[in-house]
Amino acid sequence: MKQLALPLALTVLIVLAGCGGAPSETTTTPPRDQTFEVRMNGDSSATYVVTARLVADPVENVTVSYADGTNRSMALPDRQGAVAYGPDSGATAVEPRAESVGGVFFEGTPNFSVTDERVPATGTLVWSVRENGERVLVAWGLIRCDGHVGSLSLTTNESGVIETGFSCAS
Repeated sequence: MKQLALPLALTVLIVLAGCGGAPSETTTTPPRDQTFEVRMNGDSSATYVVTARLVADPVENVTVSYADGTNRSMALPDRQGAVAYGPDSGATAVEPRAESVGGVFFEGTPNFSVTDERVPATGTLVWSVRENGERVLVAWGLIRCDGHVGSLSLTTNESGVIETGFSCAS
């Protein structure tokens, strides 16, 4: 009986100490119950490539690549808001420093709407627009919402992207 008591006592101590090998914290996948829409309207015959990436929070910076071969780290807005840049920025690519969890990619002429259904709620969007296969982006930007980024709207004319807008959902 003494031989059985010692292993049993050790087993009880291990379980009570939390060393039983069971995970102490569970990781849950966020629900994919949101939508995200991109609209592009305007009077332009140009073909545009639009990339809009919803990024997993938290993310603080993106890497911007420029036509001269340099790269620069740029901070996202620290509160709800947006920043947008035109072709004079010389940017050729914008890459978030976090995982993309949804978004939209479209190539074509203006007057379209594309929706990504069933994305997780996220408050960060990194977007870019390239015209007719050009190397330099005609427009790009960063959006931060207190809730979920619901939509991005772009307006064009023959000069390129002339107006941007976005919506946030709580």
